[in-house]
Amino acid sequence: MARGRVRRRWLDLVCVLFLAVVAFGVFGPDPGQPVNRVGAGARRIGEEVRSAAPGGRVGAGPTPAPAGDLVGGLSSEEVGNIVMFVPFGLLFPSRWPRWRRWTIPAGVALSAGIELTQGLFLSWRSPSLIDIRWNSLGAVLGFSLWLAGRAALRRRLPAA
Repeated sequence: MARGRVRRRWLDLVCVLFLAVVAFGVFGPDPGQPVNRVGAGARRIGEEVRSAAPGGRVGAGPTPAPAGDLVGGLSSEEVGNIVMFVPFGLLFPSRWPRWRRWTIPAGVALSAGIELTQGLFLSWRSPSLIDIRWNSLGAVLGFSLWLAGRAALRRRLPAA
């Protein structure tokens, strides 16, 4: 089997594993909320959209639950949202090099799709527009690491 094909198969396997972990995070129980809050996710998104709209009530959105600060005042949930999308920023340009310029928009779209799915179909989850920001930051960090690694490899390897 050609070396490139083996590499693609490994990347495919890692992508599937990554998507399985994300799917568990999306469809699994929300660790911060009790399961019996039917419809709370859709109401929460509606409140956030109304508070973010021009003329909306400032501070009308839900207040985040207090959590232990980790790094720079970020909660464990925020750090988890960032870390969850770092692999996306690494894997997307590695598996689809022709589409690498779309890594960050694809990460934002995936995150928005996750939050929309949670708001519309998963009443036991509590979607948040802020999660899209943290997930997107994770995709940016992962893509930045990918770009740095690519630049380092190009400096080390002689031109063919």
